Amino acid sequence: PLMGPGQNPDARVLALAGFAHAKKGEYAEAQALMQRATTSAPKEPSLRTQLAMTRIAQGDTAGAKSELGQVLAADPK
Repeated sequence: PLMGPGQNPDARVLALAGFAHAKKGEYAEAQALMQRATTSAPKEPSLRTQLAMTRIAQGDTAGAKSELGQVLAADPK
């Protein structure tokens, strides 16, 4: 399996799995996967934006603002 125990899937696989969980309304699982994806690829703004969206879905607006602030700080244009 792509995400079995002891395996280290890349950020794209983690993000895809996170997106699938979010579509099912499983936001805690989605957030955990998106967090792993952003840790794996910290300079990828789309992953951090998706992580912010999972935080919003769970009512964590402060966490979402923090994630989006990091996106803006990395590329303020």
